[in-house]
Amino acid sequence: ALLESAGASSGEQLTELLEQWSPDELDERFSHYLAGALARWPDAVRRVPERWLVRAGEGAPAPYMRWARAAELGRARGFALEAVLVHDALRALTHVSASGCGIDGYELAALTREEGLPKLRTLTLDLNGLGRAGLTALAGAPWFARLAALAIDHVRLSPGGIDPLLSAPMPRLKALWSRSNGLGRADARVLARAAWPSLRLLDVRGNPLDDTAMQILRSA
Repeated sequence: ALLESAGASSGEQLTELLEQWSPDELDERFSHYLAGALARWPDAVRRVPERWLVRAGEGAPAPYMRWARAAELGRARGFALEAVLVHDALRALTHVSASGCGIDGYELAALTREEGLPKLRTLTLDLNGLGRAGLTALAGAPWFARLAALAIDHVRLSPGGIDPLLSAPMPRLKALWSRSNGLGRADARVLARAAWPSLRLLDVRGNPLDDTAMQILRSA
């Protein structure tokens, strides 16, 4: 009955159930039953609980991580975030939120490494001091062109800082949030030139965009 209900509470209950099994039991039940049942759940519901992130960050075995498809890495503060990002079990994640993590060079290198997060589709990096250099590094990640949604609010881009997004094609991008980043008219021109055929939502509220800049965006 639990696996027939794909709500947030069901995800929490399932994580508690998984922890009651030994790794051998988990292998048997996952391969014969759980995998097929969980395939019907939305990825966003299959969220890594905080206690699993703590274990991964401490380098402890985490045999249950394979079922997860979404993680809020902002909760991983207090231990090495890069240790979480390079955990093999997280390669199946499709949704990652790392808001307010204080991401620096080490975490950014882990996040953009070639073999990491090959299935990533939704990325939230709000409230990190990425700046133009950080955005350039992100745009060079092998999974960047596959993103369907990207949230980079309050990441200290400043005027002229948005153009690294155009350095890689993003044919699947449907939603982009870049609020309160100090973007100006030049950035509006850059966004208007972007080849994002799937884009349906662009949120640039909180930026000093004048009427001319907004007209540029509306005409794109």
